[in-house]
Amino acid sequence: MNTPTTPPSGGADADARIAALEENHRRMAAEIERLEDEVQRLRRPGLGFIARVGVGLIVLVMAVQIAIPMTLALASAAFGRAAPAVVGLTLTALIVAGLLTYTVRRGRAERA
Repeated sequence: MNTPTTPPSGGADADARIAALEENHRRMAAEIERLEDEVQRLRRPGLGFIARVGVGLIVLVMAVQIAIPMTLALASAAFGRAAPAVVGLTLTALIVAGLLTYTVRRGRAERA
């Protein structure tokens, strides 16, 4: 009728399975916590990384400051008064070629 029933006890086998599941749960929780800590550690850049990026940016700025006048001087020697136009067209062609290469590679990567 409407009397509460107690589920049949599984005995030692059910207790062993529950204990194994609880142990598995504890191991997974510990592994998840370890992985979360590792992700946080990888997200924070170290001082060495920041220093390398800073030095790299300084070198890049110096190279650009030296390269532009040298390029214009060489172009002036080769093309005379048309040098700025030649340099501008060459840079435009290089930029377009780079963008086209990037677009094609990205499209191939998405299809793969």
